[in-house]
Amino acid sequence: KVDDKYANLVGKKYSPEIYIQLGGDVQTLPGTNNQKWIAYFPKADITIIEDKKTWKIISVMKGRVEQ
Repeated sequence: KVDDKYANLVGKKYSPEIYIQLGGDVQTLPGTNNQKWIAYFPKADITIIEDKKTWKIISVMKGRVEQ
């Protein structure tokens, strides 16, 4: 399920400002590879998927979502 509160992050480049907005304390999740980074932010309780080539966020989901 897409997290509506953070849906505006989709398409944006991951940045220190986004890291801070999401409360820091990021955890890399299984499924991360040389094409995508899957990261869980416990304070915001969301998982993002980022394209490693473009640094753009391609998905924001509620909770901890392992691929």
